[in-house]
Amino acid sequence: MANLEKMALNKEILALQSSYDEGEVIFSENDLSRDLYVLLKGRVDVVQRGVSLAVLDKPGSFLGEMALLSGQPRSATLIAREKVVMLKVSPENISLLLRHMPDLMMKIAKNLAGTVSNLNKELLKAREAMSLVDLIQAELERKPQGTIEEQALNRRVEIKF
Repeated sequence: MANLEKMALNKEILALQSSYDEGEVIFSENDLSRDLYVLLKGRVDVVQRGVSLAVLDKPGSFLGEMALLSGQPRSATLIAREKVVMLKVSPENISLLLRHMPDLMMKIAKNLAGTVSNLNKELLKAREAMSLVDLIQAELERKPQGTIEEQALNRRVEIKF
């Protein structure tokens, strides 16, 4: 981490060391920017479609690596939850940075692998839940539920005799 902060002073390698105030949006979901951010100090909230996915406060945490490497729009919004200091590395400068710090790519790759692993676990849970819903729905369709009157009440249909 100390090496990365030293490199921030070298303008040819890292574009910028930036501070953000509490509540400030660092980047937004669907932005086309591709800068890589490294958290130096503070706490940030990763938000997707208005839902908080994670709060990060570990110095050295990478943010924005998916957009940097894929060229796709940002997948989440990043919001400062307190005063935050970050390094912002432009896509043009990432190659130069990696030449000086080759172990950095392995850290980014491990971070991405962790993200993919977590997404796979969530996908498996969602598939299991959908299978359970399908089983319940099939069972309900197979068996009539109660008397005709009860079925009608459940469907909010009024029957007059």
